[in-house]
Amino acid sequence: AISLTNASTTMFMNFALNFAALPAWVESMAGRNPQTDAIAKPLAEAAAASFAPECAVMANWNEGSMSPTPLLSVLIKNADRARETLMQIIPLVPGGTVQKNGPIDLYTIPTQYGSLTIAQNDQFLLAGTDATFVTQAANGPTGEKTLLESPPFAPALGTYESANEAFCYIDTGTVFERLYTSFVPVLRFGALMMPAIGKTVDLNKLPKAATISRHLPPIILSQKRTKDGTLI
Repeated sequence: AISLTNASTTMFMNFALNFAALPAWVESMAGRNPQTDAIAKPLAEAAAASFAPECAVMANWNEGSMSPTPLLSVLIKNADRARETLMQIIPLVPGGTVQKNGPIDLYTIPTQYGSLTIAQNDQFLLAGTDATFVTQAANGPTGEKTLLESPPFAPALGTYESANEAFCYIDTGTVFERLYTSFVPVLRFGALMMPAIGKTVDLNKLPKAATISRHLPPIILSQKRTKDGTLI
């Protein structure tokens, strides 16, 4: 999944999800709600047949944007089965639509917070709130550098390669810059409305975002299964 990132990806989290265990889990819950069981069992079986264990969540936070753009990816084990399952589910969702875009199936689900876009190619199932981002990822690598080749990711490379259950990388400097850049104008506006703020904080002396962010290394987390247990 890291092949879907680029050099400026702000957050990347890789983890294993055992879809093959879902049918047994649903079976163990059987009898508590017959209606739910009737729906959950075939969905669990379809997921177990369709998807491999590797999942990832990543996000880009472009300069000037108020919030990051997230993307969920699930590695596909059986593309035909996954496609068949989605074609059955999406028409049941109010307002859900599907269209072909070359080798990619694009599904759109309207929500009260905007549209959710789901795309499938032969390798990944992808979901996100930015249709352009989802479609670009579904079209495959563009040839540009990925996070693996990004200088800020260098301290995380060894940890990423050794993790076998979960891994998370956050570009703390970029996250701080985006939040700080959004917060300072709000603080300045608040000072106009409440002059007393100026008696506590000299807003003219607030540092630039880069003055602080250059001292913030990435946050890195890994989870590894060993013969002695789980190492986090």
